[in-house]
Amino acid sequence: MVAAQQQRQARRGLPRQQPTRTTDRQGRDPAGGPLRWVQFIHRGVFDAEGKLTEVQSVGRDLTDHKRLESELEAAVDQTRDLYDNAPCGYYSLDARGVFIRVNPVMLGWLGCDAPTVLGRMSPTDFFTDEG
Repeated sequence: MVAAQQQRQARRGLPRQQPTRTTDRQGRDPAGGPLRWVQFIHRGVFDAEGKLTEVQSVGRDLTDHKRLESELEAAVDQTRDLYDNAPCGYYSLDARGVFIRVNPVMLGWLGCDAPTVLGRMSPTDFFTDEG
């Protein structure tokens, strides 16, 4: 049933110029069970006159991938929150030693705003002659 619906939807959106379409959907197996994420890749096959004659579809279960993606996003958000709201100064540098990220506490200590520092300055720009 799900595959038939996917095929009908795929036929509507497979022009000859771009004969492949990918769709991600969440749904239940017709027999019941938990919600699952699935991905279908549909490919249209055309005859010499450009008429769609066949749709080939391949599906795969993305549930674990989507769960891991969600967990990673939550971990990134948590790390970003810690970095940005820490009671101490944090900064990150690129390979040249230039600031690419600076948290608000560090900006306050430096006495600068982010546009002034990011991609333009390095920690050595704030050193005095005494070190």
